[in-house]
Amino acid sequence: MGAGTRPTVACRRPRLLLVLLLAGLVPVAAGASAADHLSGAQVAKQIKKVLDRPGHPPGFWGVSIMDVQKGTSLYAWNERRLFVPASIQKLLTGYAAWRTFGPDHRFRTEIATTGRLDKDGTLRGPLIIRGGGDPSWSFRFFEDDPALPVQSFVLELLRQTGIRKVEGDVIGDATAQLDEPYGPDWSWEEFQWAYGAKVSALALNDGIMELRITPGEPGQPPQIEAVPAFLQPQVRNLAVTARGAGADDLIVYKPFDTDEFIVSGRFPSGASRRVLRVAVSDPALTAARWIRDELLRLGVPVSGGAGARYRRPYLPDAPPPEPGTRLAVIEGRPLEQILLPVMERSINNYAEVLLRDLARGQVPPESNDREAGIQAVYGLWPQLMEPRQNIAMADGSGLSRRNLVTPRLMTDWLCLIAKAPDFERFATLLPEAGREGTLKYRLDGRTAGNVLAKTGRLSTVVSMAGYVHTASHRLVAFCIIVNNVPPGNDAPKAVIDEIVKILYRY
Repeated sequence: MGAGTRPTVACRRPRLLLVLLLAGLVPVAAGASAADHLSGAQVAKQIKKVLDRPGHPPGFWGVSIMDVQKGTSLYAWNERRLFVPASIQKLLTGYAAWRTFGPDHRFRTEIATTGRLDKDGTLRGPLIIRGGGDPSWSFRFFEDDPALPVQSFVLELLRQTGIRKVEGDVIGDATAQLDEPYGPDWSWEEFQWAYGAKVSALALNDGIMELRITPGEPGQPPQIEAVPAFLQPQVRNLAVTARGAGADDLIVYKPFDTDEFIVSGRFPSGASRRVLRVAVSDPALTAARWIRDELLRLGVPVSGGAGARYRRPYLPDAPPPEPGTRLAVIEGRPLEQILLPVMERSINNYAEVLLRDLARGQVPPESNDREAGIQAVYGLWPQLMEPRQNIAMADGSGLSRRNLVTPRLMTDWLCLIAKAPDFERFATLLPEAGREGTLKYRLDGRTAGNVLAKTGRLSTVVSMAGYVHTASHRLVAFCIIVNNVPPGNDAPKAVIDEIVKILYRY
């Protein structure tokens, strides 16, 4: 995979507590005494007391808590009402991909041509990069450096094909997935940022680019470097460097479906370099341009330009592109490694690509990949999904507000995962309270290290779902969702943490 990659999942600290827990071998957690323990009735009483407290954070609350081993409910509040889940939806998409493909599955990118490759390494025709829905080629796996995955990919391409010269264009082929780049009801202001990047079967660095902004002299524009560099001419720098360290109202604006970036406002002269990650308008075309540039940098002549092709939903009668001759297959990282940032850092784009990967080979070319992927999730455990009033999925990431789920469905899902033979391995992907990911700075003290959970957040939604390893060596599955939260109000997070700490004492 190339030098400089981030550690694999196998290098993460193993959750031996969970392994021992399921074997019934875990002693009472350190620092816990019998007096600290709560019965199921006491747990319910204390949670109700928290939720009934005067000045309780506003919002519509749903709570479902299950004893995994017993299969019994410890507490329920609106658990069969529908809620917008936010990013805890990734538990559904992620585990569906895990069960469908297996943790060791590697998605593939094909290298092809409609011309011919001569023995001397001259490719007489286009170099086609046919994406297979693989998010592996991302800075997230290569020391946070966006250049490294492109370099690694191109070196592997050259190693496998022996290409020394390209007499044609470099084509980014994204036809493996329907060209439906966004989920339904995604907010338009999210489209310019990395977390709202277009979904594509072919993308390098998640279909985003970097703006690296460094202060200039006071009164002068800051320095702005675009990565990849071929997007530099499309950056309009209207910003000014302000003296001192106070004034900072830097604004980045990207007109919809363009790669024009307008930077304005004031940037303090005493500020450190700022890196902003912004979505590109065409991930497949950007990938093709980047690969072409890297070939040239490595001394491989390319006579043509860069292009892209897609499967358009509004052109159902368009003939499919000529498949050409396959020259090589480049495998990405195991699914287990791809799911790690999905759970730990809540990467929306990976969840969306995986949802569409679930549809691969199961639907005709004219079908909607997103909808087919959703049906694949529904079909994993149909006894949970029927009747359908328990869930309504709109995307794979939880970014859409059309997603609806009951807290009880989520805890039932978690209980079934906990009973699967590969539960311990899957559980290593979830952030560990007080130590990793979105839970790194939450749930400290004795609770730290004993909670594995996925968090969720939209402007009016706060959620958390996962597992608690309790002080008396029980395993508890929980889901807490709060809707209608006033924008910017973080008070529900503290209440959720308080409830989870109560669960630890069970």
